[in-house]
Amino acid sequence: MKRFLIIVFLFPVLLLFWLWYTFVGPGYWAEYKDIKAELEKISELEIKELGYNKDITLEDIWAVLHVKGKGDLTVYGLTRESFEEPKRLGLGAIGGFDIRFTGKQFMEVTNEAGDRESIKSDVSGYAITIIGGAFSEMFPSDIKNVQSLVKNYDGVLEVVSKWPDADNKKYLQSETGNEYNYYTVKTET
Repeated sequence: MKRFLIIVFLFPVLLLFWLWYTFVGPGYWAEYKDIKAELEKISELEIKELGYNKDITLEDIWAVLHVKGKGDLTVYGLTRESFEEPKRLGLGAIGGFDIRFTGKQFMEVTNEAGDRESIKSDVSGYAITIIGGAFSEMFPSDIKNVQSLVKNYDGVLEVVSKWPDADNKKYLQSETGNEYNYYTVKTET
């Protein structure tokens, strides 16, 4: 009887904790909701699409945004920190230009002996890091978060619009030896 009472009492407590954690606290939907709320605070923006990778948590949150009077913008890697001073922020498209790259990048792997080592591997992508990465130096230095990216829309678009197409990729080597061939694909707007 004592076990039954413990289970009867413990089950609702655990259920309430799970509900709080999932929908209010640091859990599954909480960061997504916080990001959506932060985006909605930026008066120049309209959220066209907000997405994520569904896993144990909602990972890799991204957004297609419309900057009023200017054009569209796609950002990746959104977190709560993206509205403060994030270490990284991904830019996938701006003003009708989809950003692409190919190249070789150092990656940490575990070798057959079980030791960690760095190897150079082929990479390709549909976004670059506009904050915290090899490409960030190309853009206005006052881009510190999503809000300043929106404010610097014209300056970022000016840089990206001068990037070559897929037939004329431009080479960039990072300080760490990663190599990128970057370009854009013009989309219909």
